[in-house]
Amino acid sequence: MNTNSLVLGLAERLIHHACRYLPQPERDERYREWIAELPAILHDPDIRPALRRAVDVLIYAADQRRAAFGMRAIATAPGPRGDSDLVERLAQAAHERYLANERARGAMMGAHRAMAPWEKLPRDLRDANRAMVAHLGEILLARHGMMMSVGEAGSDFTFTEAEIDDLAKQEYLRWRRERERQGFTAGPGSPNGRNRLHPAVVDWDELSPRDQDRDRDVIRSVPALLAWAGMRIVHLDD
Repeated sequence: MNTNSLVLGLAERLIHHACRYLPQPERDERYREWIAELPAILHDPDIRPALRRAVDVLIYAADQRRAAFGMRAIATAPGPRGDSDLVERLAQAAHERYLANERARGAMMGAHRAMAPWEKLPRDLRDANRAMVAHLGEILLARHGMMMSVGEAGSDFTFTEAEIDDLAKQEYLRWRRERERQGFTAGPGSPNGRNRLHPAVVDWDELSPRDQDRDRDVIRSVPALLAWAGMRIVHLDD
């Protein structure tokens, strides 16, 4: 058995274990989707040397456990739409809000990889939206919060400006680490992303105000996204 086969076998076992955290209807689909990424990473000619690709495969596989845990926190939330499809629908809704915000700033559809409808969005960017939604589940658990149906939630929930700024930094750090694991470094990106450069892979304080506002927009949109799904955030210690 060669090195690539060993790496793929270990990565598949890690993903299989991660999928055990997901609700049953979600497991098979996510398993197939995540497994399909492994050969693409392992044989990506833009990631060198080969050892880096092997390490990236294992990191990607290990990260799915964390993603699965966040997905479970959302997918099993009580309420009228607390089902395994909720993560996917929230990810699509988050992308639609991103497109609306970017168009309001003057961006045109097709201007770069992310400016595309969901069905034409590259797989890695669809995964990035799902990871963002899963991260929301982790944030809520860490901050003693949970999601409930609108009818059970009481008063409207809003983040304070301090919370928005803090959570925006956390969301940016998650995004940056995700990009760095894929081999991205700071620099002018190409339209197809193949040069593994991105101008936003820098420290938070080095981001442009516009890029910082993008992450704040993500956090500000969370209550509205959940309300669209018939859900609302509540603090467990209230």
